[in-house]
Amino acid sequence: NLSEEEKKPYEATAAEDKERYQREVAEQLAAGHVQPSASKKHSEELLPHETVIPLSRVKRTCKLDPEVKNMTKEATAMVAKATEHFLAHMAEQSYKISALSGRRTVKPEDIRDCVGRLPQFEWLRDDFPSDMDVGSTYSSTARSSTDSQQQQTEPSRSIETYFTAAPPATHEKAVAPASAPPVDERMDLGAGEVVFG
Repeated sequence: NLSEEEKKPYEATAAEDKERYQREVAEQLAAGHVQPSASKKHSEELLPHETVIPLSRVKRTCKLDPEVKNMTKEATAMVAKATEHFLAHMAEQSYKISALSGRRTVKPEDIRDCVGRLPQFEWLRDDFPSDMDVGSTYSSTARSSTDSQQQQTEPSRSIETYFTAAPPATHEKAVAPASAPPVDERMDLGAGEVVFG
C-alpha cells in the first residue's frame, strides 16, 4: 500500500483528469455532439434526438425481416423516433375513445376500437379484428404452450403485405360499412381528426 505522501501525485492527476473530462463533456454538450444520459426522469422533456425505445431492440426487430442485412445508427434512430410518434398518436386517439366512455384509463378494447374506427389505422385492422377477445389476448396465462409453439412455426408476414396500391381517388361520397359508426360529412379525413356523430 502507498503512504499518504506517495498517493498525493496520483490524486492530483486524477483530480485534473476529472476536471478536464467535465469541461470536455460540457463543451461537447454545448456543441450538440454528445447525447445526454438516458437516465432522465419520465417527467423531463426529451431532446429531439433522444428516444425512449431502446435502439438495440429496434435494430433487432428490424433485422427480423430477412431482407434487412444491417442498419446504420441514424436509420435505427429514425425508425425508433417514428415508432414513438406513431405510438403517441395511437395512444392519444385511444384515450379520446376511452374518454367517450367516461373513463380516463385506456383499455385494450379502446385500442381495438381506435384501429377499427379511424381510417389512418386501417392497415392494422387485420391484427386487431373487432371480434377479438381482448381479455385472453393480453393475458399471459391465457396462452397455452401449444399456442406459443404454433405461433413460432407460422411464417412471419413480409412488410410488403401491409402495403397495397390504393384505388384511384373518386369524388363520390364514400359509403361506410354497416358496422362503422356514422361519420360527420364535414370531416376532412386527411387531417387526422375524426368526428363520430
